[in-house]
Amino acid sequence: MGEIKEDILDLQNQIDFLKRELLHLKREISSLKDLLLNYSSKTDPQKGGLSPAIVDFSQTDRQRAPINNSLFKPLKAKILGISIGNGGVPADRKTDQQTDKLGVFDQRDPLKEAPKLLESLDDLRREIRLKFKQLTEQEFLVFSAIYQLEEERGSCDYRLLATHLNLTESSIRDYVVKLIKKGIPVEKTKLNNKSVTLSISKNLKVISTLPTIFQLRNL
Repeated sequence: MGEIKEDILDLQNQIDFLKRELLHLKREISSLKDLLLNYSSKTDPQKGGLSPAIVDFSQTDRQRAPINNSLFKPLKAKILGISIGNGGVPADRKTDQQTDKLGVFDQRDPLKEAPKLLESLDDLRREIRLKFKQLTEQEFLVFSAIYQLEEERGSCDYRLLATHLNLTESSIRDYVVKLIKKGIPVEKTKLNNKSVTLSISKNLKVISTLPTIFQLRNL
């Protein structure tokens, strides 16, 4: 019964994640539609051409830019399926004076992209499993403690972690270094140039909860 409940919770987490991604996609498409309508409203009705008003798509591109994280980068960049002009490359001013080009929008139904999203999610979970499978029991214990303490207390540092695991701060530092070298997204933030707080990447937390990571590692 316990395994069935965990499977149900894991499935619910996947469904919630998909709902959030689809909502993001709908907002992106709605924003792009507004830009297109705004651009079209500036068309000169007498000449039948486009007015010289410039629509800046670069801001939208910057908002969609994926975080530079090779393992846990957002899925949205893979499935959005929207092409904007020449990809944000600045146009030559002389050429722009002769003709204004409006990028072609390839708008797709987000629901039809769900299979691709699921496939991408499965790929990420498989990669997460491989990453955590290579950890020793002690390394995984340190990672789990960081994850749990951050969730419970809002922050975690070397001293708190050492007390919680009954280890020395020096040992904790060594384990954290090993985790980072193995590609585990543990982040270190220095406060006031003195104390260092430890945290787990939000990108990983969006994809998998700690119980899910436990389950993936034990497969």
